[in-house]
Amino acid sequence: DRKPAQVNSELSGGSGAAAPNNGSGAIRSPYSHGLPGIGRLFNSQCRSFIESDGSYGPWGVQMIEAMRRVEQVNGTNCFFGTNPSSTVRMGQRCQSSESFAARPTAEKEHIWVWLWASIAQAESSCSPTARVNGVWNERFQRYNIADGLFQLEYNSNTRQANARDPRFCPHSGADSQSLQFQFECAASIMHDRQCGGFLKDGNSYWLKLRRENGTIWNLFDTHPQC
Repeated sequence: DRKPAQVNSELSGGSGAAAPNNGSGAIRSPYSHGLPGIGRLFNSQCRSFIESDGSYGPWGVQMIEAMRRVEQVNGTNCFFGTNPSSTVRMGQRCQSSESFAARPTAEKEHIWVWLWASIAQAESSCSPTARVNGVWNERFQRYNIADGLFQLEYNSNTRQANARDPRFCPHSGADSQSLQFQFECAASIMHDRQCGGFLKDGNSYWLKLRRENGTIWNLFDTHPQC
């Protein structure tokens, strides 16, 4: 397995400055003071994304790092960019008063991590080991198993058949319950399906993300800026 990348010095800083630290190893988000972090609608495990005081837990840090790796490899600025036509749009909720692309990088990071926590809560109750049988796959004569925090494709031939990027969602030999796999593959799927588009359209991998009033969006709506 590859070693986890070092935390990017730009994380939550936006200008190369080291991210503020709360003394316990957690990286403080821009909302660590005065605005709430993860609330009661989230499982306690979800605080590994964002703590109740708004600081990032280890999964929040790893998720942002994974998104940046996907962008770097693809040569894009899809998640944190300033061009509305090429940056993933977060829907009307986060654009009602200000374009999402125009927000400071630190704010966009925090909103993205909140969304990933919402997806993980809705899909797995923030359990990285959750594994369930999905729909029957006639081609492979088995159930499509969904795995991990974001309920990704467990079977490597399913990932290959669905044209997942093998650099982040390997078509063979991957541990689908590895946290690095889960963060990178999820970020890659989001990148490939949503770059330049709105999240709430038919292209989303996560069915619950397509629904206007689905579980994911109801959780996401608890973000104080959306």
